[in-house]
Amino acid sequence: MALIIENGARDWRNYHGSVAHRVQQLAETRFDTPPGTMTETLGAMGRALAQLLGRARVRGETVNAIGSGWSFTDLVAGTDVLLGLRVGDGGPCSDQGLVWPVAPGQCRIAEPERLAMVWGGTRIGQLNRALAARGRSLRTSGSHDGQTLAGAIGTGVHGGAHAQGGIQNHVRGLHIVAGPGRSWWLERRSDPVIADGLAVQLGARLLRDDRLFDAALVHLGGMGLINAVLIDTVPLFICDVLAALAPITPDWLALLAAGDWCALARAAGHDDDPYFMEVTIDPAEPFRQPAMHTLYFNRADDPGCGCALDDLLLNDPLNGLGQAPPAEKLAAATPAPAPALGPDIDVAALLRAQFKPARPGERWGTWGELNGPHQPLAPLYNAAFAVPRARVAEAVQAALAAVAGLPRHFVFTLRAVDGAAGTLAFTRFAETVVINLDGLGTSLSPVGPMAAAAVRAALEGAGIPYGLHWGKLGGIDAAKVAADFGPARGAWRSARHRLLGPAMRQIITNPALAAWGLD
Repeated sequence: MALIIENGARDWRNYHGSVAHRVQQLAETRFDTPPGTMTETLGAMGRALAQLLGRARVRGETVNAIGSGWSFTDLVAGTDVLLGLRVGDGGPCSDQGLVWPVAPGQCRIAEPERLAMVWGGTRIGQLNRALAARGRSLRTSGSHDGQTLAGAIGTGVHGGAHAQGGIQNHVRGLHIVAGPGRSWWLERRSDPVIADGLAVQLGARLLRDDRLFDAALVHLGGMGLINAVLIDTVPLFICDVLAALAPITPDWLALLAAGDWCALARAAGHDDDPYFMEVTIDPAEPFRQPAMHTLYFNRADDPGCGCALDDLLLNDPLNGLGQAPPAEKLAAATPAPAPALGPDIDVAALLRAQFKPARPGERWGTWGELNGPHQPLAPLYNAAFAVPRARVAEAVQAALAAVAGLPRHFVFTLRAVDGAAGTLAFTRFAETVVINLDGLGTSLSPVGPMAAAAVRAALEGAGIPYGLHWGKLGGIDAAKVAADFGPARGAWRSARHRLLGPAMRQIITNPALAAWGLD
């Protein structure tokens, strides 16, 4: 049975500890029995969400669906009703979430096995496991798997898989609960996917509109409650891992700006075309200390690759300040001792010491295994700056100069993203590189916000356009949103008006939308 439990007033904090306050009603979704059919389960949860919105309207409350509370920003804040729209730990759905195949009669495409219908509160790790059990995989996702699917698409989570855009690029349809008696199945008119009758079975009105769909992808929690996501998948594939400590140079930055991925792989020690790449650099000594290069090579077309799916123990140098082994090895793994996080800590040196180099043929994994659980050893500060790839060399040099002399409490990590979908995708350039600033949280060090402000000033001073990640820190405000998105901002707000109506726009909201001029 699908339930929404209202727990009353609670002190609440998000996953990363950057948002904390008293909330009048902390609600959570719960499945007390194994789920029924796709339409039964999603229909029941859709009705429960509509009833919650109806009660909020009567009480004059706002409702914010916070997913797993992963975002660093006020997208997951609110003092009235916070709804933990996720499959919790324990219970009948905790391992693989709520994921269903789509039958031939339920869709219009010739290969229904490509599609997965996913309850929006299913976490990425649960989705990866459910898809792997069917021999399928996501094309891309973020570095870790704790976000819900609805939350990940809602902020444009991107990863670093080449030519795959963000996770939202692979969404084919959305079931949106927009109030009592108001529920939409939304997909593109140019790409109709489901059979018309399926929307009726879900209790939704079928709406095919390209502009509305594009706006609703990066929804920022403002388009309604995302009950279900129809996502396109690929056959399960194996990646061979290259993890290398190798210096970067100005010439290396020029190769990145040109998008010469094979040359970048050769610089890291392997002559092949990578599927995924991220590089972590030391801002204090970027051209003297070796950078940490992590590349995946897709071996889907190499049946003789000889990989072993259960032999992976990948050290993730990004965001975790620690090790992220596959879930099945967590119980057996010996925890690494927590580092001494004093004022003299050198984060880049710490990560280099924990980084485990690997040559191709030594580590393998599926996409889900390589982008697995988050195990932080310290509170984190994260900001991210999306710049046009053609100007990334200039942008990195400007950022490095701006933070010169600051304490060594952070690193920069570079990931490329091309062709991100969504009206408000922060990776809005056709060819984008994201400069991530990953460091110690403000409870440990004040340096993160100082560095982020310095990078912003440097980019603006150099005339380099940039976007800020919706789910990370860095100082997004209404003026920045208006300057970055121009008419697209108005198109997004128009879509919100169309989907919600006046009363629900006052209810389905969050503090970030108001502060960013999007409410």
